[in-house]
Amino acid sequence: MNEPEIWLDTGCGTGTLVQKALEEFNNTFFILADPSVEMLNKARIKFMRYPHEGFEFLKPTETRKIVLENDCKPNVITSIQSHHYMSVEERFEATKICYKLLDDNGVYITFKIYD
Repeated sequence: MNEPEIWLDTGCGTGTLVQKALEEFNNTFFILADPSVEMLNKARIKFMRYPHEGFEFLKPTETRKIVLENDCKPNVITSIQSHHYMSVEERFEATKICYKLLDDNGVYITFKIYD
């Protein structure tokens, strides 16, 4: 399996998904985004113990407002349980943004539990 160069996790929470991804992809650059400053702070603390320097934490923002610098195009974008609080229209808009940000040959992975 080819290792992704750039991975954006929208709604990273405490960073658990990225922490698990590091077990397989330790040369990947990870961009962590979340609308909650508290969750981003918890993720920052979690990643302080890793020697891996390939992290960037975006300012607190929801997926629909993510802007990446320097024409950055992630190979992987994940939205795991991060859009469930949005309305259907907002989820659609967030998904459109993810596809717009994604590299042409990239992979978008999303998951939501439906009631």
